[in-house]
Amino acid sequence: MPSLQKSLVVSGTADRAILETVLRCGNITTLQLYTLLHGPFHQSWWDAMRWRVRRMVHHKLLDRRTVSGLTHSVLSIAPEGASLLAGHGLCYAGPRCVTTSSSMTFALR
Repeated sequence: MPSLQKSLVVSGTADRAILETVLRCGNITTLQLYTLLHGPFHQSWWDAMRWRVRRMVHHKLLDRRTVSGLTHSVLSIAPEGASLLAGHGLCYAGPRCVTTSSSMTFALR
């Protein structure tokens, strides 16, 4: 029996808002993302956003990294996420920085 690959249905509002915000910011922590999108903290909104982010990381629309010294994960747009947004008219020129194991190296494009 052939294996069925699970697909992701991207919400035109909630998921796209997350992808666009991460694209615009380049690198952003999950807490910063929540604050930009929702403002005051509500546990149910936080849980919903984290669930959406986990789905998008799993489906390779977002990249998530752990950075030493930060409590929250750092998100950046993955090539598949950039491609999805480009299909909706948003341009993407590449990553703003590359994370190395010891520090962040910034590159202008």
